[in-house]
Amino acid sequence: MVFAEVTYKEVNSGEGCSYEIYRIWTAEDECGNTTVHKQTIVVNDNVGPTFVEDLPADVAVSCDAIPAVPVLTATDNCGALLK
Repeated sequence: MVFAEVTYKEVNSGEGCSYEIYRIWTAEDECGNTTVHKQTIVVNDNVGPTFVEDLPADVAVSCDAIPAVPVLTATDNCGALLK
């Protein structure tokens, strides 16, 4: 059995919240015959971000005891840390 040479190429189409990745493999034998396999990956960001910290609860306070505003951060499955 003789193995054919396989080359690989990847191309991205679009950006942001929805895009596609195209992967292409090409096998070529010594006689120049080729076979191509293509894979399309559709990426959609449809999951909302998640807060990292415990969220502030509702409270009832007097006028002079209003809590300070906390700084919250969140993570996203398709992005970096959000503030």
